[in-house]
Amino acid sequence: MEPNRDLVAPSRQRLGMMAPMRAPHSPLLLLSLILSATYLASCPAWAAEPSQASSRVSESLPTHVLGFAANDHFEHADALTKALKQVITSSSNVKLGEGDFSLEVLTAALSCNDVPDDACLKKIASKTGTKRFIWGTLTVDGQKVKADLRLYESGTTDKKATLSYHANMTDSMDADLQGLAAKAMSDLLGPLKYKVLVRANAKSGKLLVDGSPAGTLSNGQATVDVASGEHVFRLESTGEEPIAENVRVRVDGTTKVRLDRNAIPERGDQPDGSSDPKNANHVSEPPDPPKTGGNAQRTWGYITLGAGGLLLAGGGVAAARLYQLSHNTNFQNYRAGLRPTEDACTEANRDRVVPGAMTPAGVRATCSEGKTVEAVEIILLVSGVVVAGTGLTLVLSSKGSPKAAVTRFEPKFAFGKDRADVGLLMHF
Repeated sequence: MEPNRDLVAPSRQRLGMMAPMRAPHSPLLLLSLILSATYLASCPAWAAEPSQASSRVSESLPTHVLGFAANDHFEHADALTKALKQVITSSSNVKLGEGDFSLEVLTAALSCNDVPDDACLKKIASKTGTKRFIWGTLTVDGQKVKADLRLYESGTTDKKATLSYHANMTDSMDADLQGLAAKAMSDLLGPLKYKVLVRANAKSGKLLVDGSPAGTLSNGQATVDVASGEHVFRLESTGEEPIAENVRVRVDGTTKVRLDRNAIPERGDQPDGSSDPKNANHVSEPPDPPKTGGNAQRTWGYITLGAGGLLLAGGGVAAARLYQLSHNTNFQNYRAGLRPTEDACTEANRDRVVPGAMTPAGVRATCSEGKTVEAVEIILLVSGVVVAGTGLTLVLSSKGSPKAAVTRFEPKFAFGKDRADVGLLMHF
């Protein structure tokens, strides 16, 4: 097929007309090409340098965490999801998005694969109204958990992080699990920072973290935002020796630090002629005063427990007396003279005489005392169990008491015509 000559010819004519006009400007054109080439050559070098914006977390954009896809391992997925949300909530520079979303529910509702592709991730963003979210999958192989985390942010899906930990970490408040979650979030979003409250005896001074200025001390305290993990905090005060300490910044709340200068020994105060710099550095907060709120309750608990013990002891005495009455030789002889289906107390009330045994009057007296002792025994044992149980509860539930297993007491009774068995079962 031949080209359209009518279209080609005019083009050549136009190029021919423009050619004489380019010649006078050729030096300028050459200079422009040189400058353009220089600019383009320098662009890769500029792009290779990390910008400050890329190393900082976008504070204004909320971050959502989708529930992990983990098949039947819901417990592990739920713990990791909550741990990720916790480290974001506790951070000072990232905001957790509102709402709870599950990756498995969303992929099913949107007819996507279990591991969504880019197109499905965009549908998820549109469905949930989120611009940035963390999603991922979790597998459990024996005692090992592996979680693959991904970041979706305005169409970007190339950021990922991997976690591997022991399968017994199923508590979202586990410090080790939260540490792993914070590390993964920092890999995906940039450094997450947490509040650190610094207090010192010095009223003013400059605070440095890992050698970089972090803030100033005002009225003996300062609050700074620092990434989680180990850091060196240094306080510099005018006319004083600097104080430096290693501090581990927590992810589950505000970390409290003290940088005090207390009783610094002069050089030569030690037996070996050297000073002890450890006395000048204090990281932890002063110990909390002893708790006394639970002492009264604990005291009453012990008193009640003792009263219950006395009641149980009285019940034991009554049980011993009942045993003596029922095993009296003369009474046993009277009972032996009756048929197995006959009751000794009933027959004594009929004045039935058994040769060589206790008289009917004596049997009636024994039966009367036995019934009274039996009633007292039951009352004392039941009351003792209730009172002792109350005292034990007061002791175990008082503040400052060690955590103990719950102990439950259960009275057990068995009654017959001529005897009563009383027992106490203890469940622990």
